Amino acid sequence: MIKMIILIFIVSISFSLTVKAEDNFSLKGTLLEPPKCGFNGGLLTLVEFGNRVGVNKVDGINYKQKIPYLMFCEAESKPWDMAFILTGITTSYDEAAIQTNIDDLGIRLLINGKPFSVGKLVPIDFSKPPLLEAVPVKRPGSTLTAGAFEAVATIGINYQ
Repeated sequence: MIKMIILIFIVSISFSLTVKAEDNFSLKGTLLEPPKCGFNGGLLTLVEFGNRVGVNKVDGINYKQKIPYLMFCEAESKPWDMAFILTGITTSYDEAAIQTNIDDLGIRLLINGKPFSVGKLVPIDFSKPPLLEAVPVKRPGSTLTAGAFEAVATIGINYQ
C-alpha cells in the first residue's frame, strides 16, 4: 500500500512540473489561389465523326479523331502541378469510353495515345499540352445498329 501511495505521489509531481522552453523554430507560408484556367474560352468542343461510320468497322482504331482544344491560364499564375480529369457516363465494358445514345457504342478518349479513364487524374505539363483523341468502340461481341450517335463528357483541370 505504501508503494502505491509513493508511486501516485511521484506521478502527480511529474505531471505538475512545467518546463518553459524557448522558441527555436518558426512556421511561415503563403496562401495562393489557383490560377483561373479553362478550355476553349468555355465553349463546347465538337468532335465530328461524320455520317460514314460503318457499323462493322468500329474497332477502337478506325475513325480516330483529334480533339481540338485550347487550354488557357491566367498569365501571372504561379507554377502549379496540374492534371486533367475526365467526367462522364462510362460504358460498362471500357472505363475510358463515354456511353453514346446507341446501345453497345461508346467513344473512347485517349490522352497521348493511352486510354483516358473517367475519374482518374492524368498529370500534364501546361507548357506541352497533351494530345487528346476520340475513337468509337463497341461492346465486345455486339452488333451495332445504324443511327446518329452522340456523347458528352467534361475534361477538367485539377491543381496541386
